[in-house]
Amino acid sequence: TRAIVINKGQIMFDGTPVTRDGHIQVRISSPLTLTKLSDLEESSSLPDEQQTLFVLCDRVAHFDEQLKYYLAMRSVIDRWKGDTHKSADARNLAVNRESVDLQKLRGKIAEGITDGLKRSHIVFRGSARALAPKAGQTAAECLRTELAAFWPTLYSKFDKVPVRIINEQRAILDVLKGAKDLTTDVRDLRLFDKAGQLDPASPLLDSLRVYLAGRQSRKERTLGHDAIEEFTRPPCGWDPGAVRVGVAALLRAGALKVLVNKKPFTNPADPELQDALRVSRNFDKVELVLEEMDIAPDLLTEIRALVIKLTGRRKIDETPAAIAAEMGALATDLLTSADKVALWAEPAGLPLSPDFTEGREALQKILSLTNPVHRVNEIAACKDRLELCAGAIRVHAAFVEKSGKSFSVLRAAASLLRGLEYRLDSKGECIGFLTEWGDANAAATVVTPEVWKALVNAKALADHELLALNAQWKAAARATAGKALAELPGDLATAGLPAAECQESLATPLNGFLASLDAETDATRIAVLPDRATRLVFELANAIAREVAARAPKPEPPKPGTNPKPEKPVKRIRVAEVVKTVRIENEEQWDLIRDRLDKTVKEELQKGNEVDFL
Repeated sequence: TRAIVINKGQIMFDGTPVTRDGHIQVRISSPLTLTKLSDLEESSSLPDEQQTLFVLCDRVAHFDEQLKYYLAMRSVIDRWKGDTHKSADARNLAVNRESVDLQKLRGKIAEGITDGLKRSHIVFRGSARALAPKAGQTAAECLRTELAAFWPTLYSKFDKVPVRIINEQRAILDVLKGAKDLTTDVRDLRLFDKAGQLDPASPLLDSLRVYLAGRQSRKERTLGHDAIEEFTRPPCGWDPGAVRVGVAALLRAGALKVLVNKKPFTNPADPELQDALRVSRNFDKVELVLEEMDIAPDLLTEIRALVIKLTGRRKIDETPAAIAAEMGALATDLLTSADKVALWAEPAGLPLSPDFTEGREALQKILSLTNPVHRVNEIAACKDRLELCAGAIRVHAAFVEKSGKSFSVLRAAASLLRGLEYRLDSKGECIGFLTEWGDANAAATVVTPEVWKALVNAKALADHELLALNAQWKAAARATAGKALAELPGDLATAGLPAAECQESLATPLNGFLASLDAETDATRIAVLPDRATRLVFELANAIAREVAARAPKPEPPKPGTNPKPEKPVKRIRVAEVVKTVRIENEEQWDLIRDRLDKTVKEELQKGNEVDFL
């Protein structure tokens, strides 16, 4: 089991800890366990198991017997080796059994565990998936790869701060001192803007500020350990050194103060403060306090006007409390709509615009701040985008309510046409609809009224064209089959076969095919009807050839004493493999196909082979 240890994961094997570090648990059940897959699916759905990955090994035949035999032999060997009353030969026998037989048994048990892992299931949040090792991949490597695939889900916010600080102590001191030559890893945190000022939009600083403000609004103390724990566990998984560097940046900007043994520190140059942030053990004990900042009257007026515009309510007092209350009610309503849209959009395949996603995150931050001042400041931080993002949420909600079913219909139509794309006119209406559909999904503009109207119109034109194409494909198939049936009597006469005996049986496949044409309604099947007809015609020709061969007189056996002429080997050439196409639209295509057949046949004749066409 130690071969599958993954960073940030606690490994449990049949309830026994293998590693203890990390926030994620990986619980492996061996082939001995009696646990059922349904039990693990139910357990993984519990609220306190949302960060747990379950691995259920498959049952292995005779595994328990081999394990009992191994344990029994191990016990006897240890007892004999430690018994001073045993003879030297007995102890030597025990040592020999330990080095040979016991090792063989140990290898079989290890193989059993490996076999169980190869056919194991991974269960996560109520859903199970079977392990499927690739060729040359060990069970441990496959399991490690499969478990790692869940990390983006567990650490969904990791991409916001995917930075590891190499030298934490130097980075903290550089930020506290305001050094200009910051190391690359610190610059990657995007703590400062181009002017060298603290950037409030930095993902790290913004998350720290919102987290501290939320705890202070609930009158909760925040120790350094609390902050590290919050941002290193899911869904963040950020480097603890990066979190401490972010705290140092907030402190230098005057947005934060640090309490060491309840003594406040705000001077970045204070050696005691620097040691409290540099040393991780000291940092765990300090208290972090976000500084209250007054709201400028002009800014408060501006935010009030924005909230009036968003809510449509003009009777809002120009106070942080009144503005925060109105914005809280609006954010609650918008988030309810956004959550419904997101829940529907994921299985439906509706792409959500960046404005929708950004607005949802912004409203969640605003709503998480219960302190009126903090909430108004958060509104001010995103005021330039808030109106646009709120509008995007409303547009998405209205679309899902009014056009959700129609979207599913258009998505199904696009999926169908993608399967038929090789048969469609590159400049036709179907390809035009597919192009518009792909562009709208890629740009996440499907919900835009103008785009959606254009997609609906394009789909209607594509449906009309597809009906015409279905009729053409059926007609082509009917013509191919009908021509072959009409020529069948002449082909039989040419081959010297009696039509009365052979025609009905040979024509049965084509007659059945013609009888089923009108019943075909699935476009994917209709599109290949001409090819099916052509294949049936080839099969008819092959059936005639076989009938001729079966009725041909057998050659006389060679007379004694004569050397019969050796038969040439027969090379069967499948026309479809040489030609690659069966439909000929002009003389140039026929010349090309004829030349290919001529070249292939001559090559086989030059090799001394006879040629049969299939």
